[in-house]
Amino acid sequence: MHILISACQTTTLLQFVCRSVTTCARCVYFTNTVVVHILYIYIYIGAKHIVVCGIFSTICVEQEVAVGEMIKTEYPEASVTLSHQVANFGLLERENSSILNESLKPLSKTAISAFTQAVKDAGLNCPVFFTQNDGTIISAEKSSQFPVLTFSSGPTNSMRGAAFLSRNQDAIVVDIGGTTTDVGVLVNGFPRPASFRVKCAGVMTNFRMPDVFSCALGGGSIVSNEGKEPVVGPNSVGYELITKSLVYGGSTSTTTDFAVAAGLCSIGDSSRVAHLDSSLVSSVVLTIRQLLEDSIDQVKVKAESQPVILVGGGSVLVDVTKSLQGASAVMKPEHFEVANAVGAALSQVSGVVDHVVDISTITREKALADGQSLAITRAIDNGAQAETVAIVEKSETQLAYLKGGATRVQVKAVGDLAVDDIGDQFHCIPSASSKEGNKHEVCEEIDREEPSLGEGKARGGEEVRRPLTVNNVNPYVEESSGAWLLNEYDVNCIATGAGILSCGGGGNPYLGKLTAILTLQSGKEIRVIHPDSVPKNGLILPVAFMGAPSVIIEKLIGGDELQLAAEKMQELLICDEKDIEISESARGVKYVTHLPELQSTVIPDDRKIVGLMSAEIGGMNSIEPLILGAKLGLPVLDCDGMGRAFPELDMFLPHIHGLPSCPSVIVGSRKSSEAMTYAATAKDLENDLRELIVSKMGCLAGLACAPLTAEDLRKNTVMFSMSRAWRLGNAVKLAQKEKRCPVDAVLESQNGKLLISGKIVDVERRTDGGFSKGNVRVEGLAQFSGITLDILFQNENIVVENATSGEKKEVLATVPDLISILDSETGEVIPTEEIRYGLRISVIVLPCSPLMSTERALKVVGPQAFGYKDYSYHACEVYKESNPIPLTKS
Repeated sequence: MHILISACQTTTLLQFVCRSVTTCARCVYFTNTVVVHILYIYIYIGAKHIVVCGIFSTICVEQEVAVGEMIKTEYPEASVTLSHQVANFGLLERENSSILNESLKPLSKTAISAFTQAVKDAGLNCPVFFTQNDGTIISAEKSSQFPVLTFSSGPTNSMRGAAFLSRNQDAIVVDIGGTTTDVGVLVNGFPRPASFRVKCAGVMTNFRMPDVFSCALGGGSIVSNEGKEPVVGPNSVGYELITKSLVYGGSTSTTTDFAVAAGLCSIGDSSRVAHLDSSLVSSVVLTIRQLLEDSIDQVKVKAESQPVILVGGGSVLVDVTKSLQGASAVMKPEHFEVANAVGAALSQVSGVVDHVVDISTITREKALADGQSLAITRAIDNGAQAETVAIVEKSETQLAYLKGGATRVQVKAVGDLAVDDIGDQFHCIPSASSKEGNKHEVCEEIDREEPSLGEGKARGGEEVRRPLTVNNVNPYVEESSGAWLLNEYDVNCIATGAGILSCGGGGNPYLGKLTAILTLQSGKEIRVIHPDSVPKNGLILPVAFMGAPSVIIEKLIGGDELQLAAEKMQELLICDEKDIEISESARGVKYVTHLPELQSTVIPDDRKIVGLMSAEIGGMNSIEPLILGAKLGLPVLDCDGMGRAFPELDMFLPHIHGLPSCPSVIVGSRKSSEAMTYAATAKDLENDLRELIVSKMGCLAGLACAPLTAEDLRKNTVMFSMSRAWRLGNAVKLAQKEKRCPVDAVLESQNGKLLISGKIVDVERRTDGGFSKGNVRVEGLAQFSGITLDILFQNENIVVENATSGEKKEVLATVPDLISILDSETGEVIPTEEIRYGLRISVIVLPCSPLMSTERALKVVGPQAFGYKDYSYHACEVYKESNPIPLTKS
C-alpha cells in the first residue's frame, strides 16, 4: 500500500476560518509538479493504490478532487480513495479510514464480482445492492469503491429488520446470535450512529458506524457451575452447538440447554437436560436476564423505559412473558429469526452531509437548510425516489474555543430505492481480475497484492522498535546527571495521567503522544530534570499551544510552531531593547515590528534558554514540551504553571503572582509570528493573542511565554507535575493489567476523593463566548445508589453539586481542585466534548497545589472567576506533593 497524503501539497492551504492562505500561481505550479513527480515514482515501482487526504477536506472538497483528477490523468490504472468521500471531521481518523478503505478494495472487488456472478448464474437479471453500516444500501459499483462503508452492516441489518417486523421506529433492539448479543438503539427506524471516533483493531477511525454494545451472550455460550453462582460465557461452542450441547448429545452445558430445560424453547432432545436441577436452571435464566438488562442499560438514550425488540436465533433464551428492567414492553416479532435478512431487503438509500460552516456569515437556519438540501440531493443521486426522501437526522454543534460561528452541521436524508428508475449504472459489475466469477479463486487475488512488511522488520531491514510493555514500570534516571530519560511507556503514562489532570479540557494528548513516540523511535532523547538542577543564571522557557483543540483534530500540528517560537524568543532576549521597533495595540500591548540583525552569536548566560517547561500539565500541552526538548536538545523541567488545565493565559501561575507576561512570542502554522514586549496585564495579553490567533493564524499557534529564572520556579510553579502525571498514568495501566479497579488505583496514588460512581442520565450543552458550557447529571449505582450529582463545565469541569434532594444543592467540589470524569472500567478520562448519556463513569476530585488556592489565585481561578458568584472554594483534601522522578544534580 502506497499513500499520497496531500494535506500540505494541494493547490491551496485551507485554514479553519474557511479562507485559503494562498492561491498564488507559483504555488499551484509547484504543487502540480510535486504531485506528478510522485505519481511517476509510483508508476515506476508499480504502486496502484493511492489515498488522497487533505486538511479540512470535509469543508472544501475541491483540493482533494483536483489531486484526484491529476492522478486519473497521469496514472489512470491507479485506484484512488479521496478521504472526504469516506469519513468525516478529524484528519488522522479520516486518513486511517481512507487507508482501510483502499486496502479493502481488492478483496471487495473480488467478493462483489463473485456475488454478482452468483446472481447471474441463478438466472436473475437485476442489479445487486449492498447494505451499508448505517442501514441503507449502495450499488455494487459504489460498494467496490467504498468497502469500508459496508463491512460492518450485520448488526445494522438486524436492527432495521426489527423495526420493520415490529412496526416500531423508536426502540432498543437486542439481537442474540450464537456467540454474541448486539444491542443498539433505533431512532426514526435507523440505528443511532456511533460517536466521533470508532476503533477498528485498535486504530482510530471515523466513518459511519452504528452505536452497538456487544456482550458475550449467545445460544452457544458455555455455562459453568463451579462457584456459588453459575457463570454464563464468555466462552462459546459457537457453530458446534449441534454437536457439543447437551440437547444434541454432547457434554457441554450451554445456554440453549438451560433454555430447553426451562421450557423456553423446544430444540434437540429435551430428555437430555431433564437431570438439571430446577434451582440451577432458574439461576441461569436469571443470569441471562441480568446480562441483557445491563446491556440494555448501556445503550439507553433516555432515563424512561423504552420498548425492547428481541431478534436473532438466540432470542429463544428470553422469556417474553416476563418484563425486563428498563423495558416498557418486550416483543419478539414474527420471523424474528431472519430479521437480519429482512433489514437488508428494505432497500432504502441515504445521502449524508457532515461538514463545518461559518454561521457568522450566514444564519443558522440557512446553514441547516443548505445541509438538508445537499443531503436530499445526494440521496437522490444514490438512487432514492425523490418523493420519498425525508430528513431522519440533523444536528448542529458550535465548536468550543472558537470565537465566531464555526459550526459542525450533520444531516442524513433517506428515501426508498427508485426501483422503476434504476439506470444502467446500477447494473455495473466491478471487475476484480481476469478470473472474476471464479469463487474458488477469491482468496488467490488477495495473495497477489503487495506483501506486508515482515514481522519485526521495517523497510531497509531495520528492526522495528517495539513499544515497552506495562512490565517496564521503573523510570530510568541517569546516575551522573539525575535526569529522567523517557521511554515509550513513560510517554504513554504521562499522556494518560495528563488526561486525568486535564479535568475534561485542555485538548486530547493522543496526537502528541504519537509524535513523542515517533521522536523516541527516531533516536532522539527526551530528558526531564529536577527544577533544582537549573543553573541559577539560566532561563526556563514555558511553552504551550494556544487556540482551539478542535482545530488540532483536523489541522494537526505542523511541528515547527513551538520550535520557531522558542528560537525567536531567544533572539528577542539578546537584542538590545533600544534597537527594537515597536507598535502598540488598542489595549496597550506592544508588538515588535522589526528586530535588528544579531551582531554576535554569543548568548550571555543570564539570557540563555537552558530548559523548557509545560505551561499546563493537563491535556495536550503536557506532551508538546517533551517533543520540543528532544528537537532542541534541551531538558524539560518537572514542573508546570497550572498543575492542571485552564482555558486562559492569565490563569498561568507566574502571571497570577504578578510576574511579567512579556516578552512572549506566538507562531502560526505557516510561520506567521508576533512578538510582544509589554502588556499591562496578562488578561490584556490573553485577549490580544486570542484575537490574533483566530483572525490570522487559523485558530492555533505555538506560544512561548515570558522566561523564568531558577528563583522564579520554586515560588511560582507547581513542582513535580510531570512525575504526578506519570504516577497517575502508571497506576491506571498497572490496574488495567492486573484486573483491578483503575479508579481506585488513581485515588490510591493521589490524596483524592471519589464523589460518585454511576451512570450519566442527562447532558445539557450550550456555547457562550466561544466556550462550551453545560451540565452533566449522574445517578449513582451500587454504594452510591439514590444519589444524584450535577457536574457543571466550561470546557473544563468547574463545579460538582449534590442534586439528590432537588432543593438547594450542596456544593461538593469546585475549581481550582481537579474534577475529572473517568470511565469506570478503564480509568481513562472522558473529555467534556465526548460526554453522553448512558456512560458508566466515576467522578473524582484531586486537591490542587496550594499555590492555586491562595486568595490572590482564587480571584482568577476560583468558582467566582467562572461566574459562580455565590460559591466559595473549600479544599477537597490536603494536597500531597508528588515524589519527583528525576533527581537533583549532585
